[in-house]
Amino acid sequence: MTKDKKGRKKVHRKVIHGTTPEERFQEIHGMTIEEWAEQQFKAKTGMARDEWDEWYIKKIKSTTPFDSIKVRYDTVTEDDIKLVKDLQLLGLKDGVINVLLDYVAIFSRI
Repeated sequence: MTKDKKGRKKVHRKVIHGTTPEERFQEIHGMTIEEWAEQQFKAKTGMARDEWDEWYIKKIKSTTPFDSIKVRYDTVTEDDIKLVKDLQLLGLKDGVINVLLDYVAIFSRI
C-alpha cells in the first residue's frame, strides 16, 4: 500500500467493464464467485466441497440418531428418545433422521 504526502492511502482506480455483478466480481478478484466460495469453504473446513459431501454422507449413514444427539448436546433426554422412536415408527431411516436433526439444530441456532 502506498501513501500520498499527507499520509493518506493512494487509491488506484481501475475501470470495471462488467455489466453483471458476477462479471464485475471476476474482474476485481480474478475468479468467479463460485471459485471464491469454494476457496473460502476449503479455508474453513480444510476440505473441498465434494470431499465434505462424501464425509458428511458417510457420517450420517454410520451414526445412530441417539449418538448424533449425544455428540451435539452431550445428553439424550426422554423427549429425544420419544422423538426418534416416533420418527422410526413413521418408517424413516436413521440417516434421514440424522439429517433432520442436523437441520433443526442448525436453524434453531439462527
